[in-house]
Amino acid sequence: MDWPLVTGVIYLLNTLFAIIVIFFERRNPTATLAWLMVLFFLPLVGFVLYLFLGQNYTRQRLFTLKAKDDATLRSIFEEQHRRFLESQHRFSNPEAERYRDVILALLRRNRAFLTEGNRVEIYTDGSELFDALFAAIRDARHHIHLEYFIVNNDELGREVVHALAAKAAEGLEVRLLFDALGTRAGGGSRAAFRELTDAGGRIGVFFPSVYRINYRNHRKIAVIDGRIGFIGGFNIGDEYLGRGPLGYWRDTAVKITGQAAKMLQLRFFLDWNFTTGE
Repeated sequence: MDWPLVTGVIYLLNTLFAIIVIFFERRNPTATLAWLMVLFFLPLVGFVLYLFLGQNYTRQRLFTLKAKDDATLRSIFEEQHRRFLESQHRFSNPEAERYRDVILALLRRNRAFLTEGNRVEIYTDGSELFDALFAAIRDARHHIHLEYFIVNNDELGREVVHALAAKAAEGLEVRLLFDALGTRAGGGSRAAFRELTDAGGRIGVFFPSVYRINYRNHRKIAVIDGRIGFIGGFNIGDEYLGRGPLGYWRDTAVKITGQAAKMLQLRFFLDWNFTTGE
């Protein structure tokens, strides 16, 4: 093998990548300097690392889609924002008037749309949370939408898949969206969800490439019939019931019954569309 030629090609590629980092990707100065040092001082290693970790194609796609999502939602938030600024909004619960400034700040900065008439239940124990989730799944009448970073192929994971498959067999619309990296680490694969898909349920695999650790989907959302929503820190796995090596797992999740569940539904729709193109 002509090693001088190989070395020359590697250095040429490193130089091209350095140009891309500086002139096209517009990273912040710290990230730019870090990549330049990797590329020039560790040529072969830097070349491999840049291929797997340094490219921004995924980020560009994600942020392009996010911009489209934002444009779609902007009119909704602008109308509510206008009503708040003109003091036209009247709260269904008079106590909320005390927090008008906070609500306006969240709406203005985060586009956190205000909904009212919700009932919220807080869970800090995994057993209690999943008991409530299974009860909501059993009572579902039209559709079930779940989105999780991790769905392990363990006792709890299989129990969830079995419950979803039973509802899909009844004719309900059942969709399960999970992150490829987070779920695969726990033994989850398409084969692990075959009971669900055989029953007519649908799965979506977010960002199937497991070679990139960035831009993963860490959301934990469940929406039942568009009326009940769950969101919080618990993934689906035995360790969240305290059966893992860390012992008891303390986290926080909430069950929302009311209009706010529709906002979780909207988030699920956007992520499902990004993942499946539907």
